[in-house]
Amino acid sequence: MKQSLLLFISLIAAGTAFAQQQKFSYTVEGTLSEPEYQGKMIYISTYDNNQKVDSTRLENGHFRFQGEAASSTLCRVHVERKYGSLILEKGDIKVDLTETRIASGTPLNEELRAYVLKSNKLLEELKQTYEHIKDSLKDEKEARQLMNESYSAKYRPLLQANRLAFFDLHPNDAIGEYLIRDLAHESTPEEMDKVFAKAGPKLMALQVPQKIKKQFDALKQTVAGKMFVDFEAKDENDKPLSLSAYVGKGKYTLVDFWASWCGPCRKESKTIAKVYELFKDKGLQVVGVATWDQAKDTKKAVQNLNITWPQLFDAGTKPSELYGFNGIPQVMLFGPDGTIIARDLRGENIQLKLEEFFK
Repeated sequence: MKQSLLLFISLIAAGTAFAQQQKFSYTVEGTLSEPEYQGKMIYISTYDNNQKVDSTRLENGHFRFQGEAASSTLCRVHVERKYGSLILEKGDIKVDLTETRIASGTPLNEELRAYVLKSNKLLEELKQTYEHIKDSLKDEKEARQLMNESYSAKYRPLLQANRLAFFDLHPNDAIGEYLIRDLAHESTPEEMDKVFAKAGPKLMALQVPQKIKKQFDALKQTVAGKMFVDFEAKDENDKPLSLSAYVGKGKYTLVDFWASWCGPCRKESKTIAKVYELFKDKGLQVVGVATWDQAKDTKKAVQNLNITWPQLFDAGTKPSELYGFNGIPQVMLFGPDGTIIARDLRGENIQLKLEEFFK
């Protein structure tokens, strides 16, 4: 009896291992008519770790991949900067890189296609609403405010509800991987907590979802009202210099996380220069933190932009990892004791926020 039980268990284990090793066949076929890409290699790569899965050559506006894979995976098909998204799964997949860049032909791809088209319809409606507002209002500031209100009141809730409802149907597959990336762009930490609670083990074993979760965990620890998190970078002489050399020293401190290569950062520096001149004699401290940048490039930009406030150089990825942001410029205001007062400040909102404390 004992031997029979052991044999039964071993057969189940063998069957499970066999099922895990089973592969499926796929074809991915599509078109790209632009002349500059003809004759070049085109690839399928995974989104999660950028691993190349397959390759072929684009000939006469057509490409075709054929192969085997072990599991359905979110991928992109790409040649140089041209790309489209697809889920690599069993069956015949179609991708038109000239027009829609949305895959079709297999179950998961058809579902994802329907989701993207629905979202695109809302975004097109939003674009038309924006155009109507701009045409009807001469005051740019008033128009921008009305656009933001329209998005917050109507379109964001619709887009977010669409994302969340679709994620409920796909919490542990390649569509879920696509959606968790989509959700991360503008969800609140509270919304993402609910997403992570529903996400399955296959999804959360991937690199990018883990990175997103880490980002939102950091964001929750650095929201307004929390104490600043210190890190070390370098001064202009390549000596260690920490954020705490400026933040929490009894002054309101505006910190600009930026990079020399970032166009919006360079543009925002004009706004920061303006508020620095307005409020520095009233006790405002301004600090720049070079993020994702080489020190030599930062120093050159500091000269070219006539930046006169202190800088932390060569901070690398530490600020974004600790403060949970994935885009720059990221401008934050810290209180005299180091408490975070506001983050994500841009444009005129920087001066408006400072005027609350310097009247």
